[in-house]
Amino acid sequence: MPMQSRVIAVLLVTAIAVSLAFLVKGGTTDETVYLFGDTVHTESELNAMDVAFGQAQLSGWRTEGRRVRVPASQRPQFLAALEDAASLPPGLRSNLEAMMDSAGPFDSDVMVRTKLMVGKQQDIARSLEQMHDIRFAVVTYTQGERRPFQAKRDESAAVMITPEGSLPLERGRVNTIREYVAKAFGLDVNDVNVTDVNSPDSSSLADEEDPWIRREREVEEATRRQIMKQLSYIEGVVVEVNAEIDSTLDTEQTRVQYDAQPTTVSEKTRKISQQSNRPLVGGVPGTEPNAIGNRARNLEDLAQTSTMSDDTKESDRVVGQTFEKSRTLGLLPTRVTATITLPTSYYDKYWLDQQMRDNPDTPAEELPKATTADLNVLRDTIEKEIQGLVTPMLPQVAAGEDARPLVTVVDMPDLRTPVVEEADTVGQALTWLADSWKSIALLLLGVFALFVARSAVSGGGKDTPAEFTEGFGLELPAPPPPEEKKPEDGEKMTITGGSLQDELVNLVESNPEVAANVIRGWVGEAA
Repeated sequence: MPMQSRVIAVLLVTAIAVSLAFLVKGGTTDETVYLFGDTVHTESELNAMDVAFGQAQLSGWRTEGRRVRVPASQRPQFLAALEDAASLPPGLRSNLEAMMDSAGPFDSDVMVRTKLMVGKQQDIARSLEQMHDIRFAVVTYTQGERRPFQAKRDESAAVMITPEGSLPLERGRVNTIREYVAKAFGLDVNDVNVTDVNSPDSSSLADEEDPWIRREREVEEATRRQIMKQLSYIEGVVVEVNAEIDSTLDTEQTRVQYDAQPTTVSEKTRKISQQSNRPLVGGVPGTEPNAIGNRARNLEDLAQTSTMSDDTKESDRVVGQTFEKSRTLGLLPTRVTATITLPTSYYDKYWLDQQMRDNPDTPAEELPKATTADLNVLRDTIEKEIQGLVTPMLPQVAAGEDARPLVTVVDMPDLRTPVVEEADTVGQALTWLADSWKSIALLLLGVFALFVARSAVSGGGKDTPAEFTEGFGLELPAPPPPEEKKPEDGEKMTITGGSLQDELVNLVESNPEVAANVIRGWVGEAA
C-alpha cells in the first residue's frame, strides 16, 4: 500500500472510532422520573421552578400537564436548585419559613414584621391556588395608620382571583375564600374583598345589593351542585338550573277565632230570707176601756207577721277565642327546573357496557353495534332514570301539576376531529427518528468513510496507469530488461571465516531447521 493510502486509511479509521464513540455516548438516554411523584403543581409554582432551573443551568427537564419530569440521575441537582431558590412546594417549605431564615440579626422589628407578613400573604395565596377551580391568586394585607384616640388600626385584605377557564367563580366559593382569608388574618368577613377577574364588577355589586337576585343565584348553585354530585358518574355532563323566586320578602299573618258558647270563669250566688212579727194596734189607751169590759181575744189576731227573701246569682263569662300569628320567610323558590345535557358518546358507552354484561365471553370488537332504534330506546330509558334521580331534589310542585317537565334531558353531539390512527411501530419509529437523526447522520458518515478507506486500500496495489506507461504520446526509450536474480538457497550454511563452533551457534540461533539439515548431512557423510 502506498504511503498516501496508509495515511488516509489511518485518518479514516480514527474518524470512524470517534464517530462510534460519540454515537454510543449520545445514543444512551437517561431514564426520567417525576420530580415530586404524582403531585400536581400550580402555574405559579411551575414558573418558579423554571426560573430556579434556569439559574442553576440545568437542562433535560420538561413539564407534562402540571407535573415536572426530570432525568433520574439528576434529580438531586434539581431538588438542590429548588432549595437554593426557595421554590419548594408548600408541603416541603413555606414562604413564612423562608422569610424567617432570611431575617438577619441587624434587621429592625419593622423589617422583620414586614418580611413575616409578606411570607404569610404568599402562603395564603398558595393555599388558595390548591383549589381545583383557581388558577392564580394574590393576597394583599393592609394596615392603616393609627389615628388619635383610636385603640386599634384599620385592617383590611384584598384577594385577586384568576379562575380556571373563562367562567366566574360560584358565589359559595367566593364566600369560602372570604371566610378563609378573614380567619387567617384575624379580620372580620366584611373587611375582606375578593375580586374575580372573570366576573364584571357591576354584576357582582348588583348581586350583593339585590336580595332577590342573590337568593336566586344561591338556589340555582345549591341545586346544581346536588345534581352534579348525583350525576358524577356521567363523564362530560352539563347541568343548568333555573329558579323562580317569590318576590315577597316577608309575610306575617294573625287570625282570631271566637267560640260559639261563652265559657264561665266565676259564679256567685246569694240568698237572704227574713221574717218579722209585730203586734197590732190595741185600741184607746186608759184603764176604763181596757179594764172594764175585758173580753177574750184571739192571739193570732193580736200580731202582724212579715216575711222577706232575697235570692241573687252572679256569674262572669268570657267568650272563647283562638289567636294565631304566623310569619313566613320570603324569597322562597316557587319553581326550579333543570336542563341536563348528555354527550352522545355516553349512549354508545352505555350500550357497549350492557352488551359486555350480557355477553361476557365475546370480545368487544365482535359485539353488535347499536342501531338508531336501539339508541332511541336507550335514550328514553336513560332520560327516565335521570328524571327519577333529579326530581326529588327539586321543590315540590302543587297538587295536580306534572313534575316531569321540571327535568329536561337533551343530547350534545361530540364534535371530534378525525384522527388517522397509526400503528404503534410507525409512531415509535418516527419518534426514534426525530430523537436520533443526528446520530443516524453521523453513522452514515462513518460508513461512507469506511467505504473510502476500503477503496484506498484496494486501489493501492494497482499497476501504473497506461497513460504513464505510454508516456502521454511521447517516444521514450525502452527500459532495460530486468535482471534475473538467482534464488538463494536459504538452507545452506554460509562460511564467514570464523571458527566452526561459532558458525554453528549462529546458525542454530538464526535458523534451527537449516542447522538440523547441516548436521544431518554431516552424519550421513560420516556413515
